[in-house]
Amino acid sequence: MQFQSLVSLWFGLTLPAIVLMYLLKRKYVDTEVPSHLLWNRVLRSLEANRPWQRLRNQLLLILQLLTAALLVLALMQPWIWAESGAKGHLVLVLDRSASMDALTPDPEHSKEKLTRLELAKRKAADVVKGGANGSAVTVISMGNQPEVLVSRETTADTVLAAIAGIEPFYGRTAYKETMSLAAALTQDDTDAEIRVLTDAVWSEGTEGLTFRVPVRVEPVGANPANNVAIVQFGVRNGADAAGGSAVSGVAALKNTGSGKLDTDVTLYAGTSAAETVRIQLEPGEQRTLHFDNIRSSEYYKLSVDAEDDYAADNQAYAFLSGERNRRVLLLTEGNLFLEKALQLARAEVIKVQAAGMAAPPQGDFDLVVADRLASGAAAGEAWQRLFREKPLWSIRSGYQGEEVRPPQADYRIGEHPVTKYIRFQDTHIAKLLPIDPKDLAAWGQPVVSAGSQPLIVAGMENGRPRLLFTFDLQQSDLPLRPEFPILVQNAVDWLGSAQSASLGRVIAGEKTDIPIVAQTVSAHWVPMELAGSAAGELQAAGQSYLPAEQADGAVLSRQSVPNRPGLYQFVEKGEDGSERKTLLEVSADPGESAIGERRELSFTSASSSPPATEQGGAQALTEEREGESPYPLLPWIIGLVMLIVLAEWGVYHRGNSIS
Repeated sequence: MQFQSLVSLWFGLTLPAIVLMYLLKRKYVDTEVPSHLLWNRVLRSLEANRPWQRLRNQLLLILQLLTAALLVLALMQPWIWAESGAKGHLVLVLDRSASMDALTPDPEHSKEKLTRLELAKRKAADVVKGGANGSAVTVISMGNQPEVLVSRETTADTVLAAIAGIEPFYGRTAYKETMSLAAALTQDDTDAEIRVLTDAVWSEGTEGLTFRVPVRVEPVGANPANNVAIVQFGVRNGADAAGGSAVSGVAALKNTGSGKLDTDVTLYAGTSAAETVRIQLEPGEQRTLHFDNIRSSEYYKLSVDAEDDYAADNQAYAFLSGERNRRVLLLTEGNLFLEKALQLARAEVIKVQAAGMAAPPQGDFDLVVADRLASGAAAGEAWQRLFREKPLWSIRSGYQGEEVRPPQADYRIGEHPVTKYIRFQDTHIAKLLPIDPKDLAAWGQPVVSAGSQPLIVAGMENGRPRLLFTFDLQQSDLPLRPEFPILVQNAVDWLGSAQSASLGRVIAGEKTDIPIVAQTVSAHWVPMELAGSAAGELQAAGQSYLPAEQADGAVLSRQSVPNRPGLYQFVEKGEDGSERKTLLEVSADPGESAIGERRELSFTSASSSPPATEQGGAQALTEEREGESPYPLLPWIIGLVMLIVLAEWGVYHRGNSIS
């Protein structure tokens, strides 16, 4: 038996007070006398009736003492743990925060593990099928905001289906808002209780929350737990020992678990591993790692290979701040003007001769420039795959035929990013490759023409930008003109615009501002790499992308990022079929990484039933007792007191004041 108010024990002083009154009470015996001559005997009887005499066996005294003792016990509000039959209304609150995705031993199979959320869902289902059978059940899940899945549902199958559909949420979880909603739903419900299934890894306390019904917290997940978290990861531009450009990175890792861990940490430049470091971390230890001379890439990934219990913080991504130099693969037999103009456009040029090369060089290129590529060169499957997957600028390449003199006609220049600030007047072109515009309609449109003959064609093919010059630069004086570097800059910017830029890092489920271009008609998220248990789930569901938010047919500039941690590409599609892509890292709430640090949860009760906090030495009702719940004894005590009062009245009615 346990008590809610030990302070009420002071009322136990009434027991010796009752005994004292009986000790001090004068007792008389009614005696019939024949004469006043017997008053002397009465006086002698008064002298014998002194205080502090021995108590006699009096039934009325015993009943009064028992009544007072029970009243004192009632003031102390005793209760015991009893089998937890659910009340008429059961509110189940399921924590689905990121830490609930951590692994824990399966109680039913000691050698296997499951996530804490899976264990919580199993326990909730057991409650619905067991003690709550016949009760009205409300299920609330914790996410960025509380969500009522079912309300006062009496059909067990409906409740079980709602519980089975709960998925982990990796963003900032609304703990207090969810419990406030549970309190509001039971505000005027006297036959209700709240059960919270959680791992107690809460980022905020429970102060200020008051409930009118019992609250029972059922922790799930075993401690200790093992976890290495990536606290910080970033990269920046720098210089190598030879004075060339290089990228350096820094990362901070922390052991948030309870055991020592040895693990490999690998830095990737794009999809290629750049460096691997072996580290050892003691519990609570944080280590900083430095990486130097990393090659340029559109993104960088840091991966922890530890077999810990929480995978959502084992990967992190970083992007170079500012505009990075694009890596251009230039296939040419030699074109000094073009090479220098590309370098002026802040491009990192890798020049090769494709003739005789069976496969392209290793590396991650942003775009490919094919200058006067001979027939039969770069014809292998590896080359063709590179041309399909990368933005391609073809200069007198890709089409065969006999060159002719351009027609005597003025140049027509269309509106296009490649032709900004370009006039093309007084430019002389000796020869061009005649191409029927109908043969180009499948992927592009002429942006510069001489009569009916296209000179520059731009468009999209298989989602990749394509740019075609039908003439040889060395058969013209265009490279000698001041606008040639501008033309090359425009071409590199337009071809490179389809490559990924960075939107930075955002916590899962939050909103971020995205600069949507005016020509965008639709957009979607493409998951490039997902972390933790999220890997492969979209593919298993038959989804390859997530649609972006729209309103009135327009893509919103303020988007809710996906819930799953990982690397995403935000793809915008224009009216002309062009695509603009930006990269975004979605990370789990960093506060959820401390999977071994549980918070002591307590909830204040304003009801007359036992509260859910520890006061006056009473034991908190949030203590875990498998299959049991607090049962108040006050009704039974009141009933017993009423029986004793009736018995006392019967004794008094018979006049049995003394024995």
